[in-house]
Amino acid sequence: MIVHLISSPRTISTALMYSFAQRSDMKVMDEPYYGVYLSNSNVIHPIRSKILDTMPHQQDLVTDLILQTAKSSSVFVKNIASHFLALDPSFCRDWCNVFLIREPAQIISSFDKVISNPKMSDLGIFQQRQLFDWLTETSDRRPTVIDSNDILDAPAQMLERLCKEIGISFESEMLHWNPGPKPFDGIWAPYWYRNTHLSSGFLPRVPKSITLSRRLHPLHKEADIHYNYLYSRSISNSDYASKV
Repeated sequence: MIVHLISSPRTISTALMYSFAQRSDMKVMDEPYYGVYLSNSNVIHPIRSKILDTMPHQQDLVTDLILQTAKSSSVFVKNIASHFLALDPSFCRDWCNVFLIREPAQIISSFDKVISNPKMSDLGIFQQRQLFDWLTETSDRRPTVIDSNDILDAPAQMLERLCKEIGISFESEMLHWNPGPKPFDGIWAPYWYRNTHLSSGFLPRVPKSITLSRRLHPLHKEADIHYNYLYSRSISNSDYASKV
Protein backbone atom coordinates (compact mmCIF):
# COMPACT_ATOMS: atom_id res chain seq x y z
CA MET A 1 0.00 0.00 0.00
CA ILE A 2 1.22 3.49 -0.85
CA VAL A 3 -0.25 6.32 1.22
CA HIS A 4 0.47 9.49 -0.74
CA LEU A 5 0.18 12.74 1.23
CA ILE A 6 -0.36 15.76 -1.03
CA SER A 7 0.14 18.71 1.27
CA SER A 8 0.24 22.44 1.21
CA PRO A 9 3.49 23.77 2.70
CA ARG A 10 3.65 24.93 6.31
CA THR A 11 0.95 22.50 7.44
CA ILE A 12 1.61 19.64 9.88
CA SER A 13 2.81 17.38 7.06
CA THR A 14 6.11 16.62 8.80
CA ALA A 15 4.32 15.75 12.05
CA LEU A 16 1.97 13.49 10.11
CA MET A 17 4.96 11.81 8.46
CA TYR A 18 6.49 11.24 11.91
CA SER A 19 3.15 9.85 13.05
CA PHE A 20 2.95 7.28 10.26
CA ALA A 21 6.61 6.37 10.83
CA GLN A 22 5.61 5.00 14.25
CA ARG A 23 3.46 2.32 12.65
CA SER A 24 4.70 -1.25 12.67
CA ASP A 25 3.90 -1.69 8.97
CA MET A 26 5.03 1.56 7.34
CA LYS A 27 8.15 3.11 5.84
CA VAL A 28 8.14 6.83 5.11
CA MET A 29 9.72 8.93 2.36
CA ASP A 30 10.19 12.66 2.75
CA GLU A 31 9.38 14.71 -0.37
CA PRO A 32 11.16 12.38 -2.81
CA TYR A 33 10.11 14.49 -5.82
CA TYR A 34 11.72 17.68 -4.47
CA GLY A 35 14.72 17.36 -6.79
CA VAL A 36 12.44 16.88 -9.80
CA TYR A 37 10.55 20.04 -8.88
CA LEU A 38 13.63 22.20 -8.36
CA SER A 39 15.33 20.97 -11.52
CA ASN A 40 12.30 22.09 -13.53
CA SER A 41 11.81 25.48 -11.91
CA ASN A 42 13.70 28.62 -10.98
CA VAL A 43 12.36 28.88 -7.44
CA ILE A 44 14.89 29.82 -4.80
CA HIS A 45 14.62 27.58 -1.75
CA PRO A 46 17.15 27.06 1.06
CA ILE A 47 20.06 24.77 0.00
CA ARG A 48 18.63 24.47 -3.50
CA SER A 49 21.98 23.44 -5.01
CA LYS A 50 22.57 20.76 -2.39
CA ILE A 51 19.12 19.28 -2.96
CA LEU A 52 19.77 19.20 -6.70
CA ASP A 53 23.15 17.55 -6.14
CA THR A 54 21.79 14.78 -3.94
CA MET A 55 18.32 13.92 -5.32
CA PRO A 56 17.11 12.43 -8.62
CA HIS A 57 15.89 14.88 -11.25
CA GLN A 58 13.75 12.35 -13.17
CA GLN A 59 10.20 11.57 -12.08
CA ASP A 60 10.38 7.97 -13.28
CA LEU A 61 13.44 7.23 -11.13
CA VAL A 62 11.68 8.46 -8.00
CA THR A 63 8.48 6.57 -8.78
CA ASP A 64 10.43 3.36 -9.40
CA LEU A 65 12.15 3.73 -6.01
CA ILE A 66 8.79 4.13 -4.28
CA LEU A 67 7.32 1.12 -6.08
CA GLN A 68 10.35 -1.02 -5.20
CA THR A 69 10.04 -0.02 -1.54
CA ALA A 70 6.33 -0.86 -1.60
CA LYS A 71 7.11 -4.46 -2.56
CA SER A 72 8.35 -5.17 0.97
CA SER A 73 6.41 -2.67 3.09
CA SER A 74 3.57 -0.21 3.03
CA VAL A 75 4.93 3.26 2.23
CA PHE A 76 3.94 6.74 3.34
CA VAL A 77 5.08 9.31 0.77
CA LYS A 78 5.06 12.93 1.89
CA ASN A 79 4.65 15.16 -1.14
CA ILE A 80 4.07 18.88 -1.57
CA ALA A 81 1.31 19.99 -3.93
CA SER A 82 3.43 22.70 -5.59
CA HIS A 83 5.87 20.01 -6.74
CA PHE A 84 3.18 18.87 -9.18
CA LEU A 85 4.04 21.88 -11.29
CA ALA A 86 6.85 19.63 -12.53
CA LEU A 87 5.11 16.24 -12.33
CA ASP A 88 2.81 14.16 -14.51
CA PRO A 89 0.18 13.11 -11.94
CA SER A 90 -0.63 9.79 -13.60
CA PHE A 91 1.96 8.05 -11.37
CA CYS A 92 -0.29 8.37 -8.30
CA ARG A 93 -3.71 7.69 -9.82
CA ASP A 94 -4.00 4.26 -8.19
CA TRP A 95 -2.32 5.19 -4.90
CA CYS A 96 -4.13 6.08 -1.69
CA ASN A 97 -4.11 9.86 -2.04
CA VAL A 98 -4.61 12.07 1.01
CA PHE A 99 -4.84 15.86 0.73
CA LEU A 100 -3.69 17.76 3.81
CA ILE A 101 -5.05 21.31 3.86
CA ARG A 102 -4.78 24.29 6.18
CA GLU A 103 -6.47 27.67 6.45
CA PRO A 104 -4.62 29.86 3.91
CA ALA A 105 -3.88 32.82 6.20
CA GLN A 106 -1.86 30.49 8.43
CA ILE A 107 0.07 29.07 5.48
CA ILE A 108 0.78 32.47 3.97
CA SER A 109 1.88 34.00 7.27
CA SER A 110 4.27 31.12 7.98
CA PHE A 111 5.59 30.74 4.43
CA ASP A 112 6.26 34.48 4.06
CA LYS A 113 8.80 34.24 6.89
CA VAL A 114 10.98 31.86 4.85
CA ILE A 115 10.13 32.64 1.22
CA SER A 116 9.36 36.32 0.67
CA ASN A 117 6.40 37.38 -1.46
CA PRO A 118 4.85 33.93 -1.91
CA LYS A 119 2.70 33.28 -4.98
CA MET A 120 -0.27 30.98 -5.51
CA SER A 121 2.04 28.42 -7.09
CA ASP A 122 4.11 28.36 -3.87
CA LEU A 123 1.08 27.62 -1.69
CA GLY A 124 -0.06 24.59 -3.65
CA ILE A 125 -3.74 25.07 -2.76
CA PHE A 126 -4.82 25.54 -6.36
CA GLN A 127 -2.76 22.50 -7.36
CA GLN A 128 -4.48 20.52 -4.60
CA ARG A 129 -7.90 21.44 -5.93
CA GLN A 130 -6.94 20.56 -9.50
CA LEU A 131 -5.47 17.22 -8.43
CA PHE A 132 -8.45 16.41 -6.21
CA ASP A 133 -10.87 16.98 -9.09
CA TRP A 134 -8.71 15.02 -11.53
CA LEU A 135 -8.36 12.05 -9.17
CA THR A 136 -12.07 12.11 -8.38
CA GLU A 137 -12.81 11.85 -12.09
CA THR A 138 -10.12 9.37 -13.14
CA SER A 139 -9.30 7.14 -10.18
CA ASP A 140 -11.28 4.20 -8.87
CA ARG A 141 -10.18 5.20 -5.38
CA ARG A 142 -11.76 8.33 -3.91
CA PRO A 143 -9.12 10.82 -2.68
CA THR A 144 -9.28 11.83 0.97
CA VAL A 145 -9.11 15.38 2.32
CA ILE A 146 -8.31 16.25 5.94
CA ASP A 147 -7.63 19.58 7.63
CA SER A 148 -4.50 20.22 9.71
CA ASN A 149 -6.26 22.25 12.39
CA ASP A 150 -8.87 19.55 12.90
CA ILE A 151 -6.11 17.01 13.49
CA LEU A 152 -4.47 19.28 16.07
CA ASP A 153 -7.78 19.83 17.83
CA ALA A 154 -8.48 16.08 18.17
CA PRO A 155 -5.43 13.99 17.15
CA ALA A 156 -6.65 10.55 18.22
CA GLN A 157 -10.12 11.00 16.79
CA MET A 158 -8.94 12.44 13.48
CA LEU A 159 -6.14 9.91 12.96
CA GLU A 160 -8.52 7.08 13.70
CA ARG A 161 -10.97 8.52 11.18
CA LEU A 162 -8.20 8.95 8.60
CA CYS A 163 -6.98 5.38 9.06
CA LYS A 164 -10.50 4.03 8.68
CA GLU A 165 -11.02 6.10 5.54
CA ILE A 166 -7.88 4.75 3.85
CA GLY A 167 -8.45 1.18 5.01
CA ILE A 168 -5.85 0.57 7.70
CA SER A 169 -6.10 0.05 11.44
CA PHE A 170 -5.33 2.90 13.81
CA GLU A 171 -2.32 2.38 16.10
CA SER A 172 -2.05 4.47 19.25
CA GLU A 173 1.72 4.71 18.70
CA MET A 174 0.93 7.18 15.92
CA LEU A 175 0.22 9.86 18.51
CA HIS A 176 3.79 10.16 19.81
CA TRP A 177 7.41 10.10 18.62
CA ASN A 178 10.82 10.92 20.03
CA PRO A 179 11.93 14.57 19.70
CA GLY A 180 14.78 15.48 17.39
CA PRO A 181 15.82 14.92 13.76
CA LYS A 182 14.92 11.65 12.05
CA PRO A 183 17.09 9.54 9.74
CA PHE A 184 14.46 9.81 7.01
CA ASP A 185 14.26 13.63 7.14
CA GLY A 186 15.10 15.45 3.95
CA ILE A 187 18.37 17.42 4.00
CA TRP A 188 16.27 20.60 4.16
CA ALA A 189 15.03 19.70 7.65
CA PRO A 190 17.19 22.26 9.54
CA TYR A 191 15.48 25.06 7.60
CA TRP A 192 11.87 23.88 7.87
CA TYR A 193 11.44 21.31 10.68
CA ARG A 194 12.84 23.13 13.71
CA ASN A 195 9.55 23.25 15.64
CA THR A 196 8.60 19.69 14.74
CA HIS A 197 11.98 18.48 16.00
CA LEU A 198 11.12 19.97 19.38
CA SER A 199 7.87 18.04 19.55
CA SER A 200 7.02 14.54 20.70
CA GLY A 201 3.45 14.53 19.42
CA PHE A 202 0.74 16.72 17.94
CA LEU A 203 0.87 20.00 19.85
CA PRO A 204 -2.46 21.52 20.89
CA ARG A 205 -3.48 24.30 18.55
CA VAL A 206 -3.47 27.78 20.04
CA PRO A 207 -5.89 29.90 17.98
CA LYS A 208 -4.46 33.32 17.24
CA SER A 209 -5.35 36.28 15.14
CA ILE A 210 -3.30 36.65 11.95
CA THR A 211 -2.91 40.00 10.23
CA LEU A 212 -1.47 39.74 6.74
CA SER A 213 0.19 42.69 5.08
CA ARG A 214 -1.88 44.39 2.41
CA ARG A 215 0.32 43.02 -0.39
CA LEU A 216 -0.80 39.50 0.56
CA HIS A 217 -4.54 40.19 0.63
CA PRO A 218 -5.23 39.27 -3.03
CA LEU A 219 -3.33 36.00 -2.59
CA HIS A 220 -5.30 35.18 0.55
CA LYS A 221 -8.64 35.95 -1.10
CA GLU A 222 -7.92 33.65 -4.04
CA ALA A 223 -6.49 30.89 -1.86
CA ASP A 224 -9.56 30.94 0.37
CA ILE A 225 -11.78 29.98 -2.58
CA HIS A 226 -9.81 26.79 -3.21
CA TYR A 227 -9.43 26.00 0.49
CA ASN A 228 -13.17 26.28 1.14
CA TYR A 229 -13.87 24.03 -1.85
CA LEU A 230 -11.58 21.35 -0.46
CA TYR A 231 -12.69 21.73 3.14
CA SER A 232 -16.29 21.18 2.12
CA ARG A 233 -15.13 17.72 0.97
CA SER A 234 -12.96 16.98 4.00
CA ILE A 235 -13.54 13.98 6.26
CA SER A 236 -12.90 16.35 9.16
CA ASN A 237 -15.92 18.39 8.06
CA SER A 238 -18.78 16.72 9.92
CA ASP A 239 -21.31 17.66 7.25
CA TYR A 240 -19.33 15.82 4.59
CA ALA A 241 -18.00 13.00 6.75
CA SER A 242 -21.54 11.88 7.55
CA LYS A 243 -22.16 11.29 3.82
CA VAL A 244 -19.09 9.14 3.04
